[in-house]
Amino acid sequence: MSPHPERPYTVDDLTVNKKALVKFVERQIGKWPSSEKKFSSSKHTVSDIRRVLLDPGNGFTTNLPPVSSPHPPKQGGGSQTEPQEHGSIAPPSPPPPPHNGANEASCYHFAVSVINLRVYIEDIRISPAQRTVAILSLNVSRKENGSPVVFGRDFLAALQKSNGAIEIPSTGPGSVRLSFPDPEDNEWKVPFIRITHGPTLVATFDPETIEIAQDYRFKLQIDNVPFASNQSNASVSSDLAPTAEALQGEVSATSELHSTPANSNPETDLAVQFLRKELATRDGYSSFADNRGKFMSNAVIAADWHFAVDFTKQYNRIKSPVKINKESIYTALGVGSTWLSQAHKATQLIDKHKADAAVTTELAKDEVTGSGALYEFLVNYDKANSTQG
Repeated sequence: MSPHPERPYTVDDLTVNKKALVKFVERQIGKWPSSEKKFSSSKHTVSDIRRVLLDPGNGFTTNLPPVSSPHPPKQGGGSQTEPQEHGSIAPPSPPPPPHNGANEASCYHFAVSVINLRVYIEDIRISPAQRTVAILSLNVSRKENGSPVVFGRDFLAALQKSNGAIEIPSTGPGSVRLSFPDPEDNEWKVPFIRITHGPTLVATFDPETIEIAQDYRFKLQIDNVPFASNQSNASVSSDLAPTAEALQGEVSATSELHSTPANSNPETDLAVQFLRKELATRDGYSSFADNRGKFMSNAVIAADWHFAVDFTKQYNRIKSPVKINKESIYTALGVGSTWLSQAHKATQLIDKHKADAAVTTELAKDEVTGSGALYEFLVNYDKANSTQG
């Protein structure tokens, strides 16, 4: 049988584990863009690889047959990670196609953009219910109608790095369920992530992708899944402890959902303590800290980007008085790796085009739009105005 003709990748093609994504890149490694840092399977996250593969400007293609999902998976299906020791989640096995209402792979645009998603979190495991608002910076693809589509893994990773991180019970077996309102009837909930805890931690994603509203607002409900034993929700809730570390980049063997101080890294803890002391004496930090999780004007966004980038350049990889790495900086600043990566890119583009009237006008706008919109403007402006050769 002859292979299928080459075609661009779609979102459905990339609902696979990191090992498979790396093979997609290595098959056409010459197309890896020079604007990205040199490809490394250990340094690039799943989100990074998907973004590059989906960008039509990079020219990555596949000869695999198109993926479609004419029938949703049966209840209880979905993508599930392999069980590991408590405190880590293993690389996910290849999942089934998503079933978020899109039956054909062709219904997705290939371009990926970054948005700020405002998530209204209601945790009903606790009485009274705890309500929190978190703003997640996410890579999204779009359907033909323009609706953003997000991978469940990316959503969970960003959530765990935010002020709305899910608290996982430190003792006892059970499952935590994440749901969103059904678009047809908001009184009903659609579960899409389940985290089973106990001797092992297992994350299940079903559906694999979710569609979010055009206004970038998302209502999330967290509850306990009734367990087979007579253990009550109240007894599980009483043991809840905050997650000690956020998921980093994607759900993988290096990602952690543990909640006990014993699992923390003393060297990292010392680094974070040192960095926070340094931040406390730094001009502009009070404003930067107050702005976390808020929508701001473009001028304030740019100032925060520069603050974070300057701080990172000064302290990243120093070895005395303590050893510092980027993970320590993320934690001390209270930002995620995606946000800081965007900040580095955005400040480079601002410095490059700071004399251009269009850029100075955009930066001076008073309306509050969020960092995702400004970042997208800068990237698109640079593509349209960069000189050839």
